[in-house]
Amino acid sequence: MGKEFSQKTIRRILREETQIPISVMRRLQLNRMPDLMKSYSLREFKGMTKELIIQTAALKSAKELLPWHDEQGTDYDNDEYQRWVNLLTEYFIETYGNETLKYFEKVLPSGSFDYDGNRYTFIKHSEYIGGNGFSESYFTWADLMEKRGWWFPIDWWDVKDKLDKIDDGRVTFLRPGEPHNTMGYYFSIYKKKINLEESVIKILKENDTKTKRLENYQKLIDECVDNIKYTCENLNSESDEYVSFETCELIDADVKVKLKDIKINFGAEQFIIDVTYNNLRYIDEDSFVMDLHLELKKWVGHNSISVDEYKNIRDKQW
Repeated sequence: MGKEFSQKTIRRILREETQIPISVMRRLQLNRMPDLMKSYSLREFKGMTKELIIQTAALKSAKELLPWHDEQGTDYDNDEYQRWVNLLTEYFIETYGNETLKYFEKVLPSGSFDYDGNRYTFIKHSEYIGGNGFSESYFTWADLMEKRGWWFPIDWWDVKDKLDKIDDGRVTFLRPGEPHNTMGYYFSIYKKKINLEESVIKILKENDTKTKRLENYQKLIDECVDNIKYTCENLNSESDEYVSFETCELIDADVKVKLKDIKINFGAEQFIIDVTYNNLRYIDEDSFVMDLHLELKKWVGHNSISVDEYKNIRDKQW
């Protein structure tokens, strides 16, 4: 939790050269620091120096805490407001910079950006086992932390230590009502050892060209379709895997998926695809796309799929 702030601390922020009005200062939720700054350090860090990570975390914390209008709802003067942001940012760097940096380095030690042979699945679930929620998979600890670590300024290294001690399995790190958890859900990470093919490992590399990434993602999509086909052929009621009947029909209709483009939509990759198949009658193509999306999430985490064109070859034959 954040530190308690004494009158001495408040006066320090209000020292003559800062000149942040007391009417503004008393509305700041300073008890949210340094947790807020720690969260922001995990929210945006790829390609940034550690100095810039701390500066950015302090700036965003200042902007979140500083109200942009007075208690009557009148906006503050923009230049004056920006001066307050700058002053508070400097104060946060001076006061919490070292603590935040140590936190960041402990959460993301050397090697966190490397694939370690495991898939980490972040799970939000309404019941201790199952229920409503969602899951997303990542192939490096750093990718998971960047997407979801900032949700909770907890001791993530303790969670990672527990995961390191198991081969396959789940660690539930937050329960409803526990500190930092205001959502009323359980939160877990499931670790599973997997053997990625070289094409998939390449996808995880940031420096691939777009053309190369398209080629690699196409290979991954082909593998996902093969996995769905295997599930259809070996489906049974006790299996953990499940695909719809309509999906299996499309698989039997020699379905082909062509990746046309990769776009960024709200910070997540969006795959633009064409779906081609050969069948005599109507099939619910959307069910197949939903199952393909679920299969892709096992490999590359947060993403979406948009179909540019459905094409039934049999239509042309008629």
